Amino acid sequence: PKGKFKNPKERSSKISEQLKKGKYFNCLSCGVSFWRRPFDIKNGNNKFCSKNCYDNWQKLSKKE
Repeated sequence: PKGKFKNPKERSSKISEQLKKGKYFNCLSCGVSFWRRPFDIKNGNNKFCSKNCYDNWQKLSKKE
């Protein structure tokens, strides 16, 4: 076999890591780290890890 990779999974995981262009963020509601694509970042979808966390945050912010 040619190349420095011994198995196809190793090769594909290396390529996928190189193609990742987004960033990691911390959720404002629960604090968990999550990854978002550049498109989501541009549209402002980078503050909450899920719809559930966003809904919980809205409920808590209305009480204050």
